[in-house]
Amino acid sequence: MRRSAFYCRAVVAITTLAIIFLNTLVANTANAQLSNYTRSVLSAQSYTNISGATVINSNAGLSTGMSNNADDGVVLINLPFSFTFNGTAYTQVTMCTNGWIAMGNATSVVALNGRTPTAFFSNQAPYNVIAAWYGDGNANYISPGIGSLAHGSAGTDVYAFEWRNVSAQDNLSSATNTINFKIVIYGPASNSPGRIEILYGVQSGVSSGIRAVGLKNATGGSGNFINALDGTFTSTTTTSTWPGNGAGYRFDILTPCTGTPSLGQPNAFQFNVCPGNAANISFNGSATLTSGINYQWQKSANGSNGWQSVGAGAGANSAAYTSAPYSGVDSFYRLVATCTNSNETSTSAVIRLTSPSAPGVQTTNVVATGINATSITISATAGNGNNRVIYVSDNNFFIDPTTPNSPGVASTIWQNNGQQLVYDGNAANVTVTNLTPGATYYFRAYEVQKCTAILPNTYYYNTVLGTGNPASASTLSPLNYQVARTTGINFNSIQNTGNNFSWTTTNSGDDNLSTTTSIGFNFMYQGQTVTSFKASTNGFISLAPATTTDNAWTNNIGTNATNRQAIVAPFWDDLVVPGGVFANINYIKYQVTGSAPNRVLTVEWAGMELFNNPGPDLNFQVKLYETTNRIEFVYGNMTGFDGSRNTLYTYSVGMNSFSTAAGLGAGEVFALQAFNTNLFSSANANTINSAANSLRQVPFCFTRLLFTPGTYGGGTSLPAITNDEPNNALPLSILNFIPTDFCELYTTNGATASANIATCNAATAGTPDDDVWFRFSLAQAKNLNITLRSSGAFDGVLQVFSDAGTTPIICVNATLDGLSENITNQQFPAGNYYIRVYHAGVGSFNTNGTGYFYLGVYETQPPPANDDICGAIDLAVNTACTPVSGSTLAATQSATAICAGLPDDDVWYSFVCNTPND
Repeated sequence: MRRSAFYCRAVVAITTLAIIFLNTLVANTANAQLSNYTRSVLSAQSYTNISGATVINSNAGLSTGMSNNADDGVVLINLPFSFTFNGTAYTQVTMCTNGWIAMGNATSVVALNGRTPTAFFSNQAPYNVIAAWYGDGNANYISPGIGSLAHGSAGTDVYAFEWRNVSAQDNLSSATNTINFKIVIYGPASNSPGRIEILYGVQSGVSSGIRAVGLKNATGGSGNFINALDGTFTSTTTTSTWPGNGAGYRFDILTPCTGTPSLGQPNAFQFNVCPGNAANISFNGSATLTSGINYQWQKSANGSNGWQSVGAGAGANSAAYTSAPYSGVDSFYRLVATCTNSNETSTSAVIRLTSPSAPGVQTTNVVATGINATSITISATAGNGNNRVIYVSDNNFFIDPTTPNSPGVASTIWQNNGQQLVYDGNAANVTVTNLTPGATYYFRAYEVQKCTAILPNTYYYNTVLGTGNPASASTLSPLNYQVARTTGINFNSIQNTGNNFSWTTTNSGDDNLSTTTSIGFNFMYQGQTVTSFKASTNGFISLAPATTTDNAWTNNIGTNATNRQAIVAPFWDDLVVPGGVFANINYIKYQVTGSAPNRVLTVEWAGMELFNNPGPDLNFQVKLYETTNRIEFVYGNMTGFDGSRNTLYTYSVGMNSFSTAAGLGAGEVFALQAFNTNLFSSANANTINSAANSLRQVPFCFTRLLFTPGTYGGGTSLPAITNDEPNNALPLSILNFIPTDFCELYTTNGATASANIATCNAATAGTPDDDVWFRFSLAQAKNLNITLRSSGAFDGVLQVFSDAGTTPIICVNATLDGLSENITNQQFPAGNYYIRVYHAGVGSFNTNGTGYFYLGVYETQPPPANDDICGAIDLAVNTACTPVSGSTLAATQSATAICAGLPDDDVWYSFVCNTPND
């Protein structure tokens, strides 16, 4: 009996072991079968709905199970063919509203598992799952939803399961936040038996929620699923990002091997590997698409014999192998594949691991993309290496670096020591600093294969010359000129002979910039060759191609902008063409005159006005001279005010740099510091309303500034006034008429109060602390007009004496800043007369003024004979045009109906028609 009992215990023990063995076998078999699926990531697929599908859009269409609703519902579907999944054939599929199908009847799965993405990765139901968008979903057929489930044939022995416009926001119904996706399975009679496809369509609105995607076998848990997101058997990565219309995944099952394995070709026969790095070797033959293959990677020191199984690296027994880190000595590998069904073996071609070679494509197009006075930024087109080194030299001679040595430590700060390494890396550009202004430097780049896995790093240099490599560039020369100022010049306008510009804006005469225009010759500016320019309506040209817009109504000559560089400004202010309309844009012209090598570019602005101030009439030019590289600012009629309004200026004269620095300093800006002088420097040039950016009195008529490259030798200030007292009064000529321009100007700036002068008898006498004096003589009595036209912020007072200040005749102070004081048609007996002018306020002018004014004395002229209609001049009626000359000078206004304008100086003509056809 004891023996019999012992035997029973033995049987029980053996049975238990057998069960354990059987479970292990089943588990291993299941995992092996799942690993026989290959995963492909799809893109740009055409997504279409199933034609003639069975549509489920109500709870009635669902099977009993889970929650039996659109939120957590299932439907059991009979397949028209037998589908093999993970080695098992199925004729039924369970489709769930939560974005998955399961092989067989899975209607009893609890709702929580059916909507929780983590359940996909666990060893709990559902099993044998294909998950397209596994998570808390909703079929979205309950209002306001617009969705449904659908299933049906999608081809020969192909069946599809579709989620149409289902909710994109977890279990909430929505009319606007929807998604579309489907699962397609391929039966035994299809062209790809066993294939599984997950395809994604259109997403509308907002998507939310966490989802799992992939395949799960009958066991579940780690190693028993394929995560479609990364292709692994253990990763539990999920996603909340919609894959996009046309994206998807494909799973094909490997077929068992037969005969001799075919390995195909390796991804490379030779790998150039950096020491310390590994090579990833794989094959593309049909053996890699079958199951039942045993792989073994082998290594040899010479590639001929001595083959041994690899002992390091990853994937020694798979079709893809990652080698052990390369030691720097050539090594050889091959793959041996054995089919377990046929016991036949294939040996691959030999793969060689060797050190890198120098890149075959050299660095090219080394160019200076940014040049300043003491720095140059270099960019280049990369070759096919992973790195490049750049040297700079002050002469065009370079010693090539030597493979595999390091080039040394790079420094972008120039040490002035011949050839210097300034860059070692793979960025797009490098900036070298501490350079000498106006000097030429040479740059040489070498494309490199750089190995960094172990120290010291090794470098493999391409040392051949490349296109545009080496290259040279010069730093910006300082802006430095000898400046000569000349008065009384002739102004030769090009309005009748010059060329019109093309403009970037075709509807504005304000803040407009011309398109790029050829200079017509090479011009050197800051040591750089310039061949083109752009002109601005605001009174400057730019020699920099980077100048692309003109919103430069606020002149600030010392504060640079990347879109406004190399400004050459004869008169930079907020200007407009005459009338401010685009129709008058052609008052700005250019012309090239002369012949090489002495050509001259002239750019002219004619009749320019201040923005919202039509009083001025400003005519000026800038000239660029070939060979000498001189620059000339020429000023013609510069009527800056006419006494009709308070006209104020804040202009700049000078030039600035190509530099990209934010604030320009010495050598980068050359600006006029005091109007109507040749006093130039960089002082205060980057400060709004400073002297350099707030010149108040326009340049005197018919003057010029000539800039000759060289060392600036200083300038001369405006001379002091000489007519501060009556005994130094300036003589005035008696004019026939008031002039058409106001070029002969005077100022009270610097004047002091004259003692013992009779007070002005005007209603408001003002403060005569800055009076200046003028005189004129009459040999006989005359009717005279005296006009005082004030500049901006100057409130002029006009007082006339019959002697040197003790016997006043008349005084007027009727207007304010910038306007006119007039003595009209006044009878003056023969004798000597003195005129006193001063600013009505304290000092010589109010804020932003200059104290300048125009003073003129002219006779009262009789009106022309045809001033009245009764004196109309007869015009002959002829078959040809016969011009008649006339004048409106001294004409008066006629008492008759008027047309547009101000007819205060009209004259009259008449003609008689002798026949109806005249």
